[in-house]
Amino acid sequence: MELTWLDSNSWLIDWGNKRILLDPWLVGPLVFGGAEWLFKAERTACRPIPDRWI
Repeated sequence: MELTWLDSNSWLIDWGNKRILLDPWLVGPLVFGGAEWLFKAERTACRPIPDRWI
Protein backbone atom coordinates (compact mmCIF):
# COMPACT_ATOMS: atom_id res chain seq x y z
CA MET A 1 0.00 0.00 0.00
CA GLU A 2 1.23 3.47 -0.88
CA LEU A 3 -0.27 6.70 0.48
CA THR A 4 0.35 10.01 -1.29
CA TRP A 5 -0.66 13.32 0.30
CA LEU A 6 -1.73 15.68 -2.47
CA ASP A 7 -2.85 18.86 -0.73
CA SER A 8 -5.01 19.89 2.20
CA ASN A 9 -7.29 16.88 2.85
CA SER A 10 -6.49 15.04 -0.40
CA TRP A 11 -4.99 11.55 -0.43
CA LEU A 12 -4.20 9.03 -3.15
CA ILE A 13 -4.19 5.40 -2.00
CA ASP A 14 -2.53 2.76 -4.18
CA TRP A 15 -3.39 -0.70 -2.91
CA GLY A 16 -2.49 -3.59 -5.14
CA ASN A 17 -4.19 -2.96 -8.48
CA LYS A 18 -6.67 -0.48 -6.92
CA ARG A 19 -6.30 3.30 -6.87
CA ILE A 20 -8.51 5.43 -4.62
CA LEU A 21 -8.60 9.23 -4.60
CA LEU A 22 -9.97 10.69 -1.36
CA ASP A 23 -10.74 14.36 -1.55
CA PRO A 24 -13.68 16.06 0.11
CA TRP A 25 -12.83 19.22 -1.82
CA LEU A 26 -11.69 18.25 -5.30
CA VAL A 27 -13.30 21.00 -7.38
CA GLY A 28 -15.13 24.25 -6.81
CA PRO A 29 -15.41 26.27 -3.61
CA LEU A 30 -15.74 24.60 -0.20
CA VAL A 31 -19.13 25.49 1.26
CA PHE A 32 -20.94 23.73 4.10
CA GLY A 33 -24.70 23.33 3.90
CA GLY A 34 -25.00 25.78 1.02
CA ALA A 35 -24.33 28.64 3.46
CA GLU A 36 -21.77 30.70 1.54
CA TRP A 37 -22.56 33.65 3.80
CA LEU A 38 -21.31 31.61 6.76
CA PHE A 39 -18.29 29.81 5.34
CA LYS A 40 -16.74 29.72 1.90
CA ALA A 41 -13.18 28.80 0.96
CA GLU A 42 -11.51 28.66 -2.43
CA ARG A 43 -8.21 27.12 -3.45
CA THR A 44 -5.46 29.58 -4.24
CA ALA A 45 -4.25 27.40 -7.13
CA CYS A 46 -5.91 24.82 -9.36
CA ARG A 47 -4.74 21.24 -8.69
CA PRO A 48 -5.21 19.18 -11.87
CA ILE A 49 -5.46 15.40 -11.52
CA PRO A 50 -2.66 13.75 -13.53
CA ASP A 51 -3.83 11.16 -16.09
CA ARG A 52 -1.98 8.35 -14.32
CA TRP A 53 -4.27 8.79 -11.27
CA ILE A 54 -7.54 8.52 -13.18
